Amino acid sequence: MPSRTTGETRLVDEVSHMSSSLDSLVEMLARCLPHITPNVLLAKREELVPLILSAGTLHPDPKERDKLLNLLFNLIKKPDEEQRQVILNGCVAFAKHAGQGRAETELLPQCWEQITHKFTERRLLVAQSCGALASFLPVTLTLK
Repeated sequence: MPSRTTGETRLVDEVSHMSSSLDSLVEMLARCLPHITPNVLLAKREELVPLILSAGTLHPDPKERDKLLNLLFNLIKKPDEEQRQVILNGCVAFAKHAGQGRAETELLPQCWEQITHKFTERRLLVAQSCGALASFLPVTLTLK
């Protein structure tokens, strides 16, 4: 019998441990989305935003949420206006559902990481994100 590759083994493990609850479904999405995303056509990656956001909003582990939000911001190398708008809408939806505290501690660091990105489109995404998120952040952050 031929040996299995790491990817095949991962898939066998995922299939054999099918989700039986919302929590395990969220955890499975968090594990699988980083493997699925690179294989989705660039023109269709924004279709993953609802899945990334759902998993990112509901996942219990802050480190996994960070990975998912990073995946959201890095979904498209050079997002055009329409793609940026989808990502921005995702950021706003996350902030609405997660609340001010998580918007500040989880979304803003993603922006800071991207602020010096070599692509103008990414820096524009950061600027637009900060503007879109301003009303979802604590007043103390926006007044200083």
